[in-house]
Amino acid sequence: MLARRIVFNPIPGARLERGQRIGLIKFGSRVDVLLPGNAKLHVKKGDHVKGGSSILANIPDAVPMQAQDELLAETLV
Repeated sequence: MLARRIVFNPIPGARLERGQRIGLIKFGSRVDVLLPGNAKLHVKKGDHVKGGSSILANIPDAVPMQAQDELLAETLV
C-alpha cells in the first residue's frame, strides 16, 4: 500500500467555501462518500464523476428536532 495517498491542505479551524478545492486523492484511490438516507442522488452506479464539478446528490434541509421536553410531553398525552 502506498502511504499518504490523500492530501488534505486546510489547517484546523479554516473556513471552507462550497466547491473549494481542499486537497486531492492520489493514484486513483477509492473514495467512499457517505450520505444521509434522504439524499436525492444525481448519479448512478457506473457513472464517471469528477471531483469539484460533478454533483453527486442534493441533501434536503434538515428539519429541526423537537426539544427533549416537548417529545416527552407528547408521549405522556
